[in-house]
Amino acid sequence: MSKSSRWTLSQRNRWANRCKKQVENFAEHKAKQKEKEGPVGVPEAVPLDPAACRVLGIEQTATFLQVKNAFRRACCLWHPDRNSSPEAPERFTQVVAAYDLLHDRRRSRRDGY
Repeated sequence: MSKSSRWTLSQRNRWANRCKKQVENFAEHKAKQKEKEGPVGVPEAVPLDPAACRVLGIEQTATFLQVKNAFRRACCLWHPDRNSSPEAPERFTQVVAAYDLLHDRRRSRRDGY
């Protein structure tokens, strides 16, 4: 005889119903947990340095994801290996300094300083 035939039909049904209830309870638990936490991954609005925002071309209310994307775009635009204009090295160092300032602010907020 196979292993599955060890259980009677009613035992299998009880087991299936119990598993189904556990899955439903877990889904309800996760839904309640999401309601308590609020939106996930949305950082609090932190006013950013206006000069650094001007260098990166973003608003002061930008999220950190927008800051990161603006930094990457600016790096591609002003990197001296990609841009042969005489002002490219200076602008690139400004972009890196602005991102360091904004990134450190994010880190200090996370670490509680």
